[in-house]
Amino acid sequence: MEICDALGETDEGPRDAIRAIRKRLTSSAGKDHISIWYTLILIEACLKNCGRRFQAQVANRDFLHDLIKVLLPKHNPPIQLQTKILYMIKVRFPIFF
Repeated sequence: MEICDALGETDEGPRDAIRAIRKRLTSSAGKDHISIWYTLILIEACLKNCGRRFQAQVANRDFLHDLIKVLLPKHNPPIQLQTKILYMIKVRFPIFF
């Protein structure tokens, strides 16, 4: 995947990617559920293919907190989006529970 190659080119690549992903999640919450859905797909693909540095950036409480914010009732996420986020939290973040 080209995105994984791009993220691996610099030491700051994974950190910058997570910063952009977090911004997309928080700015789209409650407004653009399709954008959030595709962002979650991107996160899963990067977790599988971009290596430890990206995984380390994802495995922090701030990122988890941003995922949970999308689930807030005020954002009224569709059930499919709720299910996908909860699945990701359960599978990718078991260390926090």
